[in-house]
Formats: sequence, structure tokens, C-alpha cells
Amino acid sequence: MSQAVTDDYLELSNTSDTAEIGGRVEQIPVSASFEETLRIFKRDGIVCLTDALSPDVVSGTVDVFDSLMDTTDMEHFFRDKKDSNPGESILGVLTKRRSEILARAPDLVGQLLTQPRLMELVNGHLTKYATTVLIHQVLSLEIYPGEVAQDLHRDNSLWPIPGHRIPLGVATMIPLENFTAETGATRVILGSHLWPDAGYIDPKDVEDRLNGGQGWKRYQMPTTDPEAVTVVEAPLGSIVAFDGDVLHGGGANTTEDIVRKSIIGAYCLGWLRGETNQQLMWPPEIARNFPREVQKLIGYSSEGGILGCIQLGQDPIVLLEAR
Repeated sequence: MSQAVTDDYLELSNTSDTAEIGGRVEQIPVSASFEETLRIFKRDGIVCLTDALSPDVVSGTVDVFDSLMDTTDMEHFFRDKKDSNPGESILGVLTKRRSEILARAPDLVGQLLTQPRLMELVNGHLTKYATTVLIHQVLSLEIYPGEVAQDLHRDNSLWPIPGHRIPLGVATMIPLENFTAETGATRVILGSHLWPDAGYIDPKDVEDRLNGGQGWKRYQMPTTDPEAVTVVEAPLGSIVAFDGDVLHGGGANTTEDIVRKSIIGAYCLGWLRGETNQQLMWPPEIARNFPREVQKLIGYSSEGGILGCIQLGQDPIVLLEAR
């Protein structure tokens, strides 16, 4: 179904208030109303914002991306995985990840990470529970031919907080070529962020996780119906945003010669510890070259005026102002 926006009508594949299991991920123009964007995101746990990035930004990012990823050859990158079999690790065997792209092109990549509608969506979803949000991960990602599908999982399992859950994080995928099923586009189960096992974690399950038991899997990797899975196909220039509690996983790259390229960004509540230690990745001498909004998002900021300070009440942004 084609996309169209008028003053009072946005054409959608699902107009109900309930996610359509096995349906398609809604692709809506970044110019659509914020209220409708947030409604779809909260209903499905995922939304694709089309026309969010200009062709110049995309092409410039591809150039930086290729330069970075080409500096590490496959043999070197997979030297510790040479005896592994595809599919045995949630990180994959034929998948390459690098974390340096923000420093390679801070202004350009900063535009991807701080796209206004994206930040409005992230803040609208998370700041009910914190005064700030943080970037906790930025990755360049390549999925090579022959990689098998990743197990479906929830990103918020990074934080095994028992009891009733609140939104903890939002992740994004930015395609650097069209996402298709054949190249390993991410798979998702629409609405799975609202399932009961995503809303409450028995404290005993967290203890079970620490002891190597199986109870934790009811939240992290529950048994699912394959027919419930949707392939997230997304065009160039789009940003796919999804709730950290939605079940998802990278797809299998069944092509012979196409590498799936994307940039992954992830955001969390300002009082959580992120997956990547951003302050060690980007010390002051590097971070002071980043755009101000990015500086704050990687932790040169304080949560509630108290958490993350360098002296009591002193915002760490002063470290970037000192020369």
C-alpha cells in the first residue's frame, strides 16, 4: 500500500489500536504528526520514519562507513571465530561490528543520532521516567552472505530489573542500502513489547539468570510462532526505531554477494549504565569535537542535576569547555 499524507489523513496498513501480529512495519513519512508517530510506536513497538535523512547525508555516511569497515579485513575480524558455526552466537559469526564511526565523522553521524523527529520520539517515550536520555551504543554493522538468522530477543534484557517494568531503551537502525529479507533485514514481532512477559519479571527469574537457569528466557527469548514474525524492510533515507522490549533479531543473509550495511544507535534512560562505556570511548579530548547535543547524549551531562556529575552538582560538560 502506498504512503500518502494529507492535512487530515495518513494512509496506514493498520488503523486499529492493536498491533497486527505478522503484519507489516508501518512506514510513515517523518513529516507525519508526532502524535500519530508515537501512537504507532507505542502500539507496535516499532515504526519506520521515511525521508528522515537527505540523500547527501546518506551518501556521505556510506563513504565514512565503507572507509571504516574496510580497515579491518574479514580474516582479522573473525580470527577468534574461525572454528565457529553460523548461528551459534547471538552476535553472529559472519557479522562485523565497529564502534568508531562517531569519531570518524561526528557532525555527519551526529545528524543521524539527533534527527529531530527521532529525538522527539525517544524523549516522548523515555523521559517520563528520567530527566535525560543517553546514547548507550553506536555501531557500524555489516551482515555478510551466509550469516543465519539471529535468535529473537529483547534489548532491554541488558538491564535485568525485576518486578513491573518501565520503558528503559529505544534502538534505531539506519539502512545504508535498502533492507530486504534476502540481505538479512531484521525480523520483529509487532506488539511483543506489550506481552505479559515483557511487563513483569519475577525476581526469581533474575536469580535464575544469574545461576544459569531457564526462567529468565520467559522474558529474554520466549518461544514464539514463526508465522508471527515480520521482516523489517526499510528504504534508504529512513530510520527504524523500536522499543527495547520488542522481540527482534537480525535476519539471514541468503544472497551470494550483498553485504547488509547499517548503523545501529541505541538510547536509554539517563540513570542507566549503557552497553558501551561512552566516556571511555570518547574522552574529553575527542568528545569536545562532537556536536553539543551528541556530547550530552554520550554522558557529558547530568541526570536530575545529581547523577553523573564530576563534583556534586557540577555538570561534566565543563570538561569539554576547558582547553
